[in-house]
Amino acid sequence: MGGAYSSPPGLRIGTLGGLSLTLDGRPVDDLVSRRTEALLVYLACARRPQSREALADLLWDERDQTQAAGNFRVIVNSLRRSLGAFVEANRYSIGMNLASAFTLDVADFEAAAQAALRDASKPDRALLFQAAGLYRGDFLAGLSLPEGRRFEEWVMLERERLRRLQIEVLDALVDAAGRDRHHRAGVDLATRLLQIDPLRESAHRKLMRFHARLGERSSALAQYQACARVLKEELDVPPDSETRALAERIRLADQPRKIAPPQTPLVGRQAELAWLAERLGDPGCKLLTLAGIGGCGKTRLAIEAARSVASDFLSGAVFVPLAGAGTAEDLVNALIAALAVPHVARAEPRAQLHAWLRDKELLVALDNVEQVSGAAAEIAALLEAAPELKLIVTSRQRLDLRSEWLLMLSGLPEADAQALFAQCAARAHPGIPVTPGSAARICRLVEGNPLAIEMAAAWVGENTLQGIADQIASSLDVLSTERLDAPERHRSLRAVFDQSWRLLGARERDALARLSVFSGGFDIEAARVVAGADRHTLGQLADHSLLRRTGTDRFEMHALVRQYAAERLPQADQSAAAHAAAAHAAYYTGLLQRLDPELKGFGQIDALRAIDMDIANVRSAWAWAAAAVGSGRPAAEAALAAGMEGLATYYWLRSWFHEGAGAFARAVAALEARPDTGPDQQCLLGGLLAQQAHLSEFTTPSSDIPAGLYARSLEILRGAGAESATALPLFGLAYIAHMRGQFDEACRGYEASLNLYRAAGNRWGMAGALSNLCLTLRRQGRFEEAAARGLESLAIRREIGDRRGIASSQNNLALVRTATGNYPDAAAALEESIAICRDIGHPIGVANALTTLAHIAHASNDITQSILHQRDALDLFRQVGDGWGVAIACNNLGQLALESGDLVEAEARIRESETLYRQMGMQTGLANALSNAGQIAFLRGNTPGAITRWAEALAIARDNGDIPIGLEVLTRVAGSGMVPPELALALVTFALGQPALLAETRGAANALAARLAANAPDGSIAEPLDFASAASAALTCLGQR
Repeated sequence: MGGAYSSPPGLRIGTLGGLSLTLDGRPVDDLVSRRTEALLVYLACARRPQSREALADLLWDERDQTQAAGNFRVIVNSLRRSLGAFVEANRYSIGMNLASAFTLDVADFEAAAQAALRDASKPDRALLFQAAGLYRGDFLAGLSLPEGRRFEEWVMLERERLRRLQIEVLDALVDAAGRDRHHRAGVDLATRLLQIDPLRESAHRKLMRFHARLGERSSALAQYQACARVLKEELDVPPDSETRALAERIRLADQPRKIAPPQTPLVGRQAELAWLAERLGDPGCKLLTLAGIGGCGKTRLAIEAARSVASDFLSGAVFVPLAGAGTAEDLVNALIAALAVPHVARAEPRAQLHAWLRDKELLVALDNVEQVSGAAAEIAALLEAAPELKLIVTSRQRLDLRSEWLLMLSGLPEADAQALFAQCAARAHPGIPVTPGSAARICRLVEGNPLAIEMAAAWVGENTLQGIADQIASSLDVLSTERLDAPERHRSLRAVFDQSWRLLGARERDALARLSVFSGGFDIEAARVVAGADRHTLGQLADHSLLRRTGTDRFEMHALVRQYAAERLPQADQSAAAHAAAAHAAYYTGLLQRLDPELKGFGQIDALRAIDMDIANVRSAWAWAAAAVGSGRPAAEAALAAGMEGLATYYWLRSWFHEGAGAFARAVAALEARPDTGPDQQCLLGGLLAQQAHLSEFTTPSSDIPAGLYARSLEILRGAGAESATALPLFGLAYIAHMRGQFDEACRGYEASLNLYRAAGNRWGMAGALSNLCLTLRRQGRFEEAAARGLESLAIRREIGDRRGIASSQNNLALVRTATGNYPDAAAALEESIAICRDIGHPIGVANALTTLAHIAHASNDITQSILHQRDALDLFRQVGDGWGVAIACNNLGQLALESGDLVEAEARIRESETLYRQMGMQTGLANALSNAGQIAFLRGNTPGAITRWAEALAIARDNGDIPIGLEVLTRVAGSGMVPPELALALVTFALGQPALLAETRGAANALAARLAANAPDGSIAEPLDFASAASAALTCLGQR
């Protein structure tokens, strides 16, 4: 039966959010005045008697004492008539009757808040919510007492004190919401906190984080703008560096990564999970190591812990298995692959990884670190470079780093171990009932090791629980006498392995041993070809928990099982290990050969994913062949020849240039060390050298190393009579000539390579040569020829389905069209290029296209949009560590600032660009940066500085044939007043007559020519005959030959 709500009996005094008085649930409305109510509140807050004189002065500070005392008697009488039971008064003082039934919300609020915050490390959340609920607004909001200045001062002080306490309460609740991952509640609480204290910058940051963790990036960035606005309006200061850095991380954060849920639920480990979650929420904890013997469940616990806290990190969490990794370089490559870090030309992988992670708030779980040599130093360097990164590491031993937090794992407690056994047995043999308690002896014998429990549970269909326990006990007895060298903590696991081996038939044993050659996972077809294992055999091994199904027709083997199986391989057949390794190499290099056409065409994305899935096997297959070719093994030669083209294409498309160059270098070194090479081996060596050179182009600042490799490849291939195979070294030497500014030589090389590719019917090669030729012709100002080559390249790439190639050709064509002022066609080409690059995850392609869009916006006089495009491109270039791209973007932004009259910004940008170009030895870009640097010096009145920079730019342009930039410099020199008027007019007239003059320069040149012509004396003007003579004339006049 329901009833109406009734307030508790007694007097209730509410002050927070305004004044309210109730007596036994009914409003108190018979007090004589507002001052009577004020007196009641003051007495209730004071909680001790106050002198009548002081109270009168408090309430009437601007009246004489006699009048104030008279007024005071009136309100005291009113108070005693209405609420006499609650006050005590005499001739000298008045106070609250503390024994009476009255409540004061301020007192309740303070009591709850102080109790909740007593232990700052673990505030009482229930009391925090109670306190926050009591605070309904400012103390005595809306109450005003004329002539009561001292009372109002007291109210203001109390109001601020209570507001500070409420802020402390809400701040603690916001932190608790963050720790509990209650992000939506955190948004509400932080918003409420900012309503009270809008200048609290830490609360703005917390609200930004909550929005970001909910995937509301635009709301997070809007909150940053709100923070910046209120700080500017109220304090005239910007947000501090921590807030700005957080906003930048949110702005640059990619889609949060998520770890896929495991196929089975975690059994036990709840205390460990809670400890891990608490540590991962601690800002001081950057590295957590889960250590323990193999099979104790480190990987499973790491995955569960990472998944449980992934939403705490702006970029989420990722799991990185280190199967097949043996060196620090392998660890770096595994991280780059798992995180999809974009690679760029000439960036060393470690530096590239560090640069990409620098601003990432990310959790990474690294599995099986103990097998990686130098892992501790690599991890320490990683954490130093990426302050917002956190790592969970699984290892059989600790890393011994100062920053390491360690959790040593042993076996499961008995109850959890028995529950796991029952779960595994039910999954393997659903028709056989197993209760947790019946497996107690088995779980004790294997010391609660989860891997051993899983394997033992697989025997349920073949033996009783008693029999299983007896078999394990018997194996343990044998191990204790026969394998005295085995660590005691590993003997129970070894006993389970031995018993599982004995339960297999001869066919299953042989298959398991041969399957140990795989790295990471494998599919049924690979198992059949390499190990002779059919679907049934694989199913049998999985039923015994010696293999794990990881997807449709794919399996993997635990590292300890692989180690055990590899030990058994020579026992079956002395040559079995070598045969298995050769078969493995033949299969995966054959896979590369089969997928190479797909990599270059319509199946590119699927082919890349297929190789990604088996990249650990591809690496180990190539490593075996590269090592074995030195001993003259025909199988190794065949594997290298089969996989060479596909592997190089894969590395190039993935931009894994350093890893690829190293892989080919090792094969080259082994083959060169052989004294008995014939024509076939020479052809193989020449091909390997060319691929090594192609990948090395993007690994070193200097072009000397790849140039030398290409030259050797060309010599060897020609000596072996393999003329058709020289297309790649010719292409590579042409590319290097272009980078060095030797454009005529580059054109000849590209044409020679193109002819060979045409003769061989290699349309992928043809398209690449044509596309690069388009760029070189553009640099020479041969725009019509450049467009024709670019269109032919685009047509071929559309026909073969090379999407990345299409994006590249469109970007190159857009550069040509921008140079000639055909902006609509340029923009259409870039629209397609950007869409493809974003779809395939090619950020450098996006950045390149944005740079060209900036040129188009500039040509359309939309300077604001031009700057935005170029800044977005610069952000991408910096994010992936592309120094060349950064140099280009800085130069362009400097030029935009120059044209806007911001010489300070222009000088800073151009200086960075010039420095980068010099560091990389990029003469082509350096001339452009020097042209702008000269213009800045000229506008500052620094004539010697302008002459020096323009002279160097002209010399580079003249010597390298960089006509468009040279014409820009000539136009600036002509307009500087540093050369005689007749020479100035000759130079600008010459520039206007050249097709290579960029559209963006042509407008300024026309205006300058008109001004010079108007002031020129009558008579003919002798124009220079060509660019070289024009440049020489300008240099002579400037005194800089």
